[in-house]
Amino acid sequence: MMRFDTFVVLLSDQVFNELFGDMIYSEGFSLRPVLLHPQTRGVVRLRSSDPNEPPYIEPNYLAHPDDIKILVEGMINTALGLQINRS
Repeated sequence: MMRFDTFVVLLSDQVFNELFGDMIYSEGFSLRPVLLHPQTRGVVRLRSSDPNEPPYIEPNYLAHPDDIKILVEGMINTALGLQINRS
């Protein structure tokens, strides 16, 4: 069974069914480049001295240009690898 992840973009049921409805219960796979060692650094700060107050979290995703470059290279290499394996 194919697994669909909606961890970045949440789709309404209608949009999901329009895009992927015919693929549900079909065999498949997915490939995703992952940045294991990002150069970007985020920040975690206390909002107050109240322990029940959630912390302030700013992840700064992809703020460092090298992170974007590496992810783009990973996507290109993944796409090229699929093309090479088809021939």
